Amino acid sequence: MRPVQAGLHPGSLCKMNHQMSKFIVLTSILLFLFQGAKAQDHLEPSTSLFGLYDFEYKYESQIRDILLKGLSDSPEVQIVITPSFGKEIILQLEHDRANQTFTLITQTGSLSIWDNNYEDNPKKITVNRIEKELSEEAFTSIKGLYKSAIMTVRYPDENFLGLDGITYQFAVSDYGIKTGQIWSPYEESKMGKLVDITHKLIELSEKRKKSVELGSELISEIEKLTFELQ
Repeated sequence: MRPVQAGLHPGSLCKMNHQMSKFIVLTSILLFLFQGAKAQDHLEPSTSLFGLYDFEYKYESQIRDILLKGLSDSPEVQIVITPSFGKEIILQLEHDRANQTFTLITQTGSLSIWDNNYEDNPKKITVNRIEKELSEEAFTSIKGLYKSAIMTVRYPDENFLGLDGITYQFAVSDYGIKTGQIWSPYEESKMGKLVDITHKLIELSEKRKKSVELGSELISEIEKLTFELQ
């Protein structure tokens, strides 16, 4: 029988080994989450026409034909939100240079386009449009944020395959249209913060006010993230 080191009971050794194993597992999980969050500090290139399957092409075309109808084809900022479960949403920022006005527009279908495609009798989808005025200051701040995010676009170091989640596609007018996308980013990542601000803008557009007014807290979040992305 192997002698036990003085001062340590065999039960204590087992307990220490168990605690060490738990520590290693926890550390590995935290490291994985940290690396995953770090990987989502930038946008990824948008999927091109050549990378779409036939069913994806049909779906993207339906979003364009249904949800983008009536919107400017030269938006300052356009965000297409496509959840695995739920209705698709468009958030668009427009600048009418003739009248020097700025607007924030959201368009949502009455049904999920994706789900409707798998119905035995697909229904006609109507679009709910909300259009709100923006101050030039708010417009400049919001566009500056998304422009900074678009400039981070690069291919990921590792590819992650996700099934249930939300895809966010971003487009910004900047000497042509620049695009990028992200899938369900971690909340603590920079893209997670970008997505959070996006949803806050949608919520503001839904309030019963003629214009969208950015509160001091949201302005601070926008300015802070814009700085972090530069």
